[in-house]
Amino acid sequence: MTPLPRAHQRSCVTGKEDFGKRNVRIVVVTFEHGFLARSYVEETSLSWPLLVDATRETVPGLRDALRFLLGHLGSENLWAYLKEILKGQRLKKSEGDLSQRG
Repeated sequence: MTPLPRAHQRSCVTGKEDFGKRNVRIVVVTFEHGFLARSYVEETSLSWPLLVDATRETVPGLRDALRFLLGHLGSENLWAYLKEILKGQRLKKSEGDLSQRG
């Protein structure tokens, strides 16, 4: 595992309070276990829960979800939605067919 740069870690920790206010829970997923996972937590002073995915089943699901979002929304739209969500806006359920493009 490669630790995050310290500046990035600080910005994540600062943002942690904002996520907490919005009832967002952050976890870190790794495939490593035992000594390597413990070393990572110690080296980075990780404050979020570390989930060990020994079967590597989590990442394909996350990758598929991200592909769906990027494919249907586009990265610019996704970024705009994310910024609004972080401001406290809520998404509204669409009654339309989300897989229809055009």
